[in-house]
Amino acid sequence: MGFWEHIRPKFIYEGQLKFSSTFGLGGALFLLHLVLAVTGVSLMFYYEPNPHGAYRSVKLMQEAVPFGWFFRNLHRISADIVIVLTVAHTTR
Repeated sequence: MGFWEHIRPKFIYEGQLKFSSTFGLGGALFLLHLVLAVTGVSLMFYYEPNPHGAYRSVKLMQEAVPFGWFFRNLHRISADIVIVLTVAHTTR
């Protein structure tokens, strides 16, 4: 079975479509990657990637930017969950 047949199979067994068989891991990973993209772009506008400004810019995001703490924590937690779900999806 080649790669193309794996991606686009000719038929799928009905038992493979049950939620207990897939747990929606691929869809959850897709949504988390979208969350990471949106929060990453929003955080990118305030972060200074140099040794002298990094700490100051993160502190500014946490304290002065409206909902900066929320976006930073959402980005961090989503990244952690992506790792866990990738391992679960690969193992499944």
